[in-house]
Amino acid sequence: MSPNKHGETMFNRIRHFSQRRRASKQWHAACTKNDVTQIKKPPLILKGTNFSEDLQNTAIEVTNQALEKCGIENEIASFIKLRFDNEVGPTWHCIVGRNFGSHVAYESFIHFTVAKVTILLFKCG
Repeated sequence: MSPNKHGETMFNRIRHFSQRRRASKQWHAACTKNDVTQIKKPPLILKGTNFSEDLQNTAIEVTNQALEKCGIENEIASFIKLRFDNEVGPTWHCIVGRNFGSHVAYESFIHFTVAKVTILLFKCG
């Protein structure tokens, strides 16, 4: 590469630009302890259910635990299904995803969205 009239090569100009861009993305102030406690849980949107209120609360609690512990949708669904099988009794089915269609026969169900993920938990037979 040939230097320009100021003696800079193109590589050096790009490198300096990248360093300035990285520096501008850094945090300007650290979070205080009070800021951390103010982080809110994502809103829950209940789309439909025939669960009792206690069972709804159990489903939401188990789902929050699954979202904290599991990384992918398949793991979240397995976690919720196994916990409901153990705590409420068999046989539960769980569908977790961002975009899916469904048509199921059920004995009891809950359908809700939290953290941009939709959960359909149902029992049949």
